[in-house]
Amino acid sequence: VDKEVIEVGSGRGGGAAFLARNFAVRSYLGLDLSEKAVRFSGLMHRDVPKLSFEQGDSQKLPLADESCDVVINVESSHCYPNFKTFLGEAQRCLRPGGFFLFADFRPLDSLPLTKEAIAASGLEVVLHKDISRHVLASLKNESAAKANFLKRNFPRFLQKIFRSFAGIEGTFMFQSFSNGSMVYPLYVLRKGANS
Repeated sequence: VDKEVIEVGSGRGGGAAFLARNFAVRSYLGLDLSEKAVRFSGLMHRDVPKLSFEQGDSQKLPLADESCDVVINVESSHCYPNFKTFLGEAQRCLRPGGFFLFADFRPLDSLPLTKEAIAASGLEVVLHKDISRHVLASLKNESAAKANFLKRNFPRFLQKIFRSFAGIEGTFMFQSFSNGSMVYPLYVLRKGANS
């Protein structure tokens, strides 16, 4: 309640709009590297109070030190050049006592590096969960509906790419969650009062 929230990797802004509408935030800023995504989000969600979007790089956040209470990052950090640098930027921008909320998929064999980066960040682990089985259940549940949507709305030559992106049954992503070679960690991290 009454927090200044930053979402890094806000994409098309749907998650940001949902959170800004349903929680009493002081402000909610969605940052994304893509200027197109920022423009789209700004137009699509312009009716949401206290919500704004701007272009920004996860490796050099355009924010002052200790300028926000919460940093959110969902399903985009696997694309960043350097996860450690991003964690350092999140830690820098958080006020003491602030929270970093993070969820993203990772190849199982890269999980030790993710944990090492978090341990080195200076942020305290408040909660860590592996939500892979829930993600897999959701992919299974939505698979047929997504496949039908793609079939109706996209040309055939694009369907394979979008099927993979959507994690539809039979794709590499779906199989990776099924066989355990892909995992989905969720973290709640906190910046210490003296950090």
